[in-house]
Amino acid sequence: MHIQRRTTPRWLILVPIGVLILIAGALALARGRPRLADTFPDPGAVAVPGLAPVRLTFSRPMNRESVAQNLRFQPAVPGDLFWEGNTLTFTPSQPWPAGETITVTLGSGARASAGLPLAETQAWSFRAAPTLLAYLWPADGDPNLFTLDPASGNTFQLTDTGGVLDYSLSPDGLTIYFSVQNGQGGADLWRLDRLSGQAQPWILCREQLCSAPQPSPDGTYLAYENTSRVEISLVPLHDNAPRLPNLKGVRPLWSSQGLLAYYNPDQAAYLIFDPASGETRTFPNETGEPGVWAPDGAAFVTIEIFPASEAQPFPVSHLLSFLPVNGIITNLSNLDDVEDSSPAFSPDGAWLAFARKFLSPDRWTPGRQLWLMRPTGGEAFPLTDAPLYNHSAFAWHPDGKQIAYVRSNQATFSEPPEIWLIDIEQRQPLRLVIGGFAPRWIP
Repeated sequence: MHIQRRTTPRWLILVPIGVLILIAGALALARGRPRLADTFPDPGAVAVPGLAPVRLTFSRPMNRESVAQNLRFQPAVPGDLFWEGNTLTFTPSQPWPAGETITVTLGSGARASAGLPLAETQAWSFRAAPTLLAYLWPADGDPNLFTLDPASGNTFQLTDTGGVLDYSLSPDGLTIYFSVQNGQGGADLWRLDRLSGQAQPWILCREQLCSAPQPSPDGTYLAYENTSRVEISLVPLHDNAPRLPNLKGVRPLWSSQGLLAYYNPDQAAYLIFDPASGETRTFPNETGEPGVWAPDGAAFVTIEIFPASEAQPFPVSHLLSFLPVNGIITNLSNLDDVEDSSPAFSPDGAWLAFARKFLSPDRWTPGRQLWLMRPTGGEAFPLTDAPLYNHSAFAWHPDGKQIAYVRSNQATFSEPPEIWLIDIEQRQPLRLVIGGFAPRWIP
């Protein structure tokens, strides 16, 4: 008897093999494709600082040009791209639009160095923090650093150390440097990371009083004052930054061009120090009151007190402008019978806010009012009219339309100082904080 054996068709054998090959190929392709392993800020993050970077970390080395061509931000802001290994960092050169949602999109055209592209377009978003007003509170107690959103009225406490003397912001807006009394008769310098919210001591000064921390505009150095020694230290913030000698003086203040102004009481002058060349220019000044740089770094403005004379029967304080490039000094006050102080440039440099009080008997008032004038001294006019109150510590909003300031009662000294806000067009002052001082805007 003949038995006929059935044989499996060849195609039935080849199909599963083909499927396995396709699956293996797909898996290999998937493993070979790049993917976003991590992003910063996290998707959905809120209250992200205005100058916070955006970081994209990939699973494998990328074709950098293809990533740059496929990376988009909405709203768009200018900035710089920097690669370190598989991580791309975008650093905005101007703050993200305050309070707005920022959408980040990376198109599927971004590909790995080996050539394979992303599997699909990636998109996520975060919300930029509103422009906040930082300040110290309370003036009559153990002050800490706070922020206030004037639009919502929400406040947030940034430090819990107490004893905060002063503070400043890093150029990228991500670090706050501040001085804290330490219980040993001195004050230490601390750093606060705005992204994590963590604060920690940085420079321990023990019985020495360290204050007035001032980061340079390029983030290379931090200048701070050792009041006990009447000395300024310049601390490198990068490992490759050359060390600079300490300077004899107080009140360090950087210009946008990297020049450091500080006051030397022995010389009765402000000195303008250039770390790049080591050169110093001298601006004679008997007063040594705090000054301010113009936004473009071309002029330094502070006050000088002139003694009484036959023509002027009482001492006066005037605003003086010094140009480091040629040494020209200009008296901006233009009037003999005024006491001017507290200069503060608008962000675009078009206006100079200052405090003014008339000294002649027919115009004298207990308090100084907030005035504006052009940086050349012209077109001066008052913004406030509250004769019993001093107005000082002027802080321009980054949009140049509002000024925060401290108001203190000169008739009732028991009243705590207050932080107020005024719109320079509407001119309707608004009280923000009772007992606050040292206002400053942060993006």
